Amino acid sequence: MQRLEIDEIDLPDVNNQLAVVEYITDLYNFYKQQQHVRRPMDYMEKQAEINVRLRATAIKWTIAAHFKLGLSRETLYLAVYIIDRYLTLVYVDDFMEVLCFQHTEESIIRMEKAILNKLEWYLTVPTAFMFLVRFVKAAKANKKLENMIYFYGELGLMEYTLIRYCPCMVAAAAVYAANCTLRKSSLWTDTLQRHTSYSESDVL
Repeated sequence: MQRLEIDEIDLPDVNNQLAVVEYITDLYNFYKQQQHVRRPMDYMEKQAEINVRLRATAIKWTIAAHFKLGLSRETLYLAVYIIDRYLTLVYVDDFMEVLCFQHTEESIIRMEKAILNKLEWYLTVPTAFMFLVRFVKAAKANKKLENMIYFYGELGLMEYTLIRYCPCMVAAAAVYAANCTLRKSSLWTDTLQRHTSYSESDVL
C-alpha cells in the first residue's frame, strides 16, 4: 500500500491563538456539511427577465464595486451567494431596471430589507472563499499561485453553471486550474486530497 505524503499545514500556526488550530479540522468538517444547507438552486428557467448573460453582467459589476470599495474577498463571495439565493426564491420582473444602477438611498435600503427578510437573515453560510483560504494553504501556494487560485475563484462567480456544484468543489477546482495554468509539477497532492476530500479525478 502506497504511503500518503500529507503535510502538516497547520504546524506553523500552532502558537497562533487566532488560527484555532485545535478546532480547525472540526470547523472545516462542519463547513462541508453546512454548505449543502440553503444552497442556491438552478433558477434561470423561472426567471423570465434574467438570463445567464445578464447575471454575469451583474456579478461583474459586483466584483468591480468590491475592488473599488476595498472590501474583503469574503464579502464578495457572500454578496454573490445572496444574489443567487434571492433569485432562487423570488421571481424578479424588473432586473433590467436594477442593472441601471440609478437608485436612491431609500430604495437601496428598502430592497436590502426585502432581501434579508426573504432570506430570513440567514447569512452565515460557507462560501467557496472559506474553502479557498484553506486550500491555498494546503497547496503550499506562493504569491503567484495564490493570486491565480483567487482569480479562478472570482472567475467562477460569474459562471452560472457552477451553481450546481457545492462551494468546496468549486474551490478545489480553482486550485487545480491554477496548478494547471502555472504548469506545476504536481497538479494534485495527497495533502490537497486530504483537505479538499476530492481526488484528482473528482475535480477534472
